[in-house]
Amino acid sequence: MSQKKVIAFLGPEGTYSHQAVLHYFGEEVSLLPLPSFQDVFEALISSKAHYGMIPYKNSTTGLVRATQPLLKAYDISYCDEVVESIHHGLLVHPQYENLEVLYAHEEALAQCKKWLKQHKPLLHQEAVSSNAQGAVLVTKNPHAAAIGNQWCATYYGLKLLYENIADLPHNETHFYVVKATTKKF
Repeated sequence: MSQKKVIAFLGPEGTYSHQAVLHYFGEEVSLLPLPSFQDVFEALISSKAHYGMIPYKNSTTGLVRATQPLLKAYDISYCDEVVESIHHGLLVHPQYENLEVLYAHEEALAQCKKWLKQHKPLLHQEAVSSNAQGAVLVTKNPHAAAIGNQWCATYYGLKLLYENIADLPHNETHFYVVKATTKKF
């Protein structure tokens, strides 16, 4: 019986990286959601994961700033590319009221900048490690919102208050499927 492949990605579960993992590898893998992109690379180098899913480019904001230096610094191989359509929405607690703060990854905040300025200019924006991390925070706070998609909203039991809030309607993120150049498996 073969061992399930371990796939590292920016977590928690519910991120666009998680979605890309499922689209590319399917359900028959072991998921390793990690708190930072650097942790994903460390998991590959230390053989805790077989593969990683790393966003490197977005059609709205260009190169993903958080991953570019890591892609150059680590001894990894590029195995394939995955392109995911990104459909940002505004996620809220099921009993939301008087929204005060918006949690999202800095890339998502940049991708929704015009919409947020026009529709939610007074909402305090706070960058977090991932959109799914923002969704987790919203589950605990009815005065908070997060950027994410319907899949993330369903995953965390949140309400999708507004759909399609990205500044460009055909927003895509390109991901690399990567592995360590030398593996111990």
